[in-house]
Amino acid sequence: MNQRSLIGGAASLMVAGLLSKMLGAVARVLLTRLIGTEGMGLYQMAYPIYSFALVVAVSGIPPAVSKLLSERLARGEAGGVRAVFRGAMGLLFVTGGLASLALAHSSAVLAERVFADARVTYALRSTAPAIFLVSLLAGLRGYFQGFQDMVPTAVSQVLEQGLRVATMLVLAARLLPAGVEHAAAGAAFGAVTGAAGGLALLLGWYRWAGPRSSGPFTLAEKPSQKPSSRGGPGRGAGATDRGGPGVVRTVLSFAIPVSAAAMAVPVTMAVAAVVVPSRLQAAGLGVRAATDLFGQLTGVALTLVALPGMLAHSLATTLVPAVAEARATPHDPRLRQRVGDGLRLALALGLPAGAGLYLLAEEICVALFASPESAVPLRALALGTVFLCLQHTSTGILLGLGEPAAPARNLFLGTAAAAAGMYWLTGLPALGVAGAALGITAGFLVSAGLNLATIRRHPELEPAAGPGALRPLAATLAMSAAVAAGRAATRGLGWSPEAITAAAVGLGVATYLPAAVGLGAITRHELASLPLLGRLASRLLGPGDRPA
Repeated sequence: MNQRSLIGGAASLMVAGLLSKMLGAVARVLLTRLIGTEGMGLYQMAYPIYSFALVVAVSGIPPAVSKLLSERLARGEAGGVRAVFRGAMGLLFVTGGLASLALAHSSAVLAERVFADARVTYALRSTAPAIFLVSLLAGLRGYFQGFQDMVPTAVSQVLEQGLRVATMLVLAARLLPAGVEHAAAGAAFGAVTGAAGGLALLLGWYRWAGPRSSGPFTLAEKPSQKPSSRGGPGRGAGATDRGGPGVVRTVLSFAIPVSAAAMAVPVTMAVAAVVVPSRLQAAGLGVRAATDLFGQLTGVALTLVALPGMLAHSLATTLVPAVAEARATPHDPRLRQRVGDGLRLALALGLPAGAGLYLLAEEICVALFASPESAVPLRALALGTVFLCLQHTSTGILLGLGEPAAPARNLFLGTAAAAAGMYWLTGLPALGVAGAALGITAGFLVSAGLNLATIRRHPELEPAAGPGALRPLAATLAMSAAVAAGRAATRGLGWSPEAITAAAVGLGVATYLPAAVGLGAITRHELASLPLLGRLASRLLGPGDRPA
């Protein structure tokens, strides 16, 4: 995978993610108006159980499949590719099926004992079949990602969300006369139709592509190579590929730590929901005031910081097979290059995003959420944006290097640091909700720092690859100066927050991209890989050098 395809694959996943989130946001507004807050409450009660079941049954499999397939493709092992794919799909068939059956049979008990509302049973049962379908869908996405082709995953994500939203609204409207519990169940059934549509699309794509893919290389084109003599999960693949049980053990040894790490995020949010309001009250605030501040933190500040995190997660997804492919070939110079490129791009994204959120915190909060007070937690969280991007990216690198346990361990340590930071800092009257945001930022810092330390100690990266922070930092400083000056000027002219935000963002992009390209933080052909923006920037900056 060259630099163009690396950032291009990440951009494809980012665009798909943004479209999916936009569809979801519109659907949430329309559904609330349709079935009311009571119906939404029933729907929202079922969703965390469904999400948890998916994490347990699915979350670690796609990166495991993509990593293992890339290693075997790099060595020209066609039999190994087929064995990994069949073993993973068989495993997902079993785990997804069991999880679906378990949720279906336990839905009444969960509704009565966990939620104390028997009406949630209908929504829980409606989502149960989706777990099985999403499991198989995840396996196919991992297959295409193993070929370093992110387009099928991106297209299927948009189709899945589109069908889910359409089904959600239609069934909720049809079933509303029978009661809000049935309307909520109809909305929850959208997860089933969405997963079925995405699965059908990728099955057709797989049948059309066969063992080939539209990615950088195909199974037929890759020359046969001897198995790598390196240690780790990629070594001796042929032995594990001879039988299903060996493949399943290999996939599980990779997927289980990844699934465990995926639980850290909901755990962090659960801890925040318990710790932050109580500590704000301990600092002297009333219940309503504490709840309002918690909403500013989670509903506004974290939502905005999650946007650059989404792109970093997309970059991490593309890095897993890219790093695994390079690592599978002994003494491949592309390994250090791809690790270095991934960290450089994470900084090139996180630094300007964090600076922009910090400088324009108040204007952005007013323009998007009509909540100027949310700028307080946003400024504190903006400091952690670069650490969040590095955390995602370094996790993808470590997965590609065959070390799934390291990012899982580091993420849990970061979660513990965030919990401790939130408890201590939120209780300080001088900080309040800003202290909670700083605690979360500390968690990002700990996770990212530990991941980077693990990467630097990796024997195959000696001398250790560094992120090259000075180039994107210099470009970010130039952008920050331009944004600050533009913000001051437009404020002096009495512009609205929306106009100030739009002008400052445009000025920031117009300043940052030429500076980043000129300083080498981003290459011209990486920039050209970005949809729409890259084409416009390429015309303004000129063609530049072509990738080799």
